[in-house]
Amino acid sequence: MTASLFRGGTLRDVIEDLRKAGKTIVLLRSDSAQSEALPGFNWPAETALVAGVEGPGIPQDAAGLSVHIPIQPDVESLNAAAALAIALYELRRSSYLRRT
Repeated sequence: MTASLFRGGTLRDVIEDLRKAGKTIVLLRSDSAQSEALPGFNWPAETALVAGVEGPGIPQDAAGLSVHIPIQPDVESLNAAAALAIALYELRRSSYLRRT
């Protein structure tokens, strides 16, 4: 597994570049309405995990598979950096489990 950090340009530009590179886009969302829960998510082999910024997150019309981290109902959301760390851990853990 390798990791790269992409910054700059618009989110749509970055997603398009990642698609052209053969990656399957997985969007890390804060809401569960249009996404699958992170535990048990079946990560594609060539995944590009895309996270938004604090507050607005990822636009609703951004295209890709979507995952979220289940949290208690009285918690509004997780810090973007903490959520990304959890998602990267799950991605790495699942790729390790696939190999064993």
